[in-house]
Amino acid sequence: MDNDFISAFAFNTGRQIEELIKEQTDNLQERNQMLEAKILDWYAKSRDEKFAEHFGIKEAREGRV
Repeated sequence: MDNDFISAFAFNTGRQIEELIKEQTDNLQERNQMLEAKILDWYAKSRDEKFAEHFGIKEAREGRV
């Protein structure tokens, strides 16, 4: 029974820490993902090889690099 309490406490504490980190970094991960999507979208439209080289785009396939 004590293990269940400790597990719930650890889970809740971990979730609170994760939310605090997200707040402190101003959702940096989400912003980075959005920027990556915009970069790939631009490359898909332009097919500019210098652009691809600059951003390290090696291969585009099914929306993934």
